[in-house]
Amino acid sequence: MRKDDGNTIIVVQKQGNTHFSVGQRVALASNGRIITVSPR
Repeated sequence: MRKDDGNTIIVVQKQGNTHFSVGQRVALASNGRIITVSPR
């Protein structure tokens, strides 16, 4: 995933109902230890 600041991170998606597509915008939320990725 390429963030708006240009940095690239790797995301491992758990199996579930939410699917992501190439180029889709997402929101990142963090509790300091775990980051959650959600569709925008």
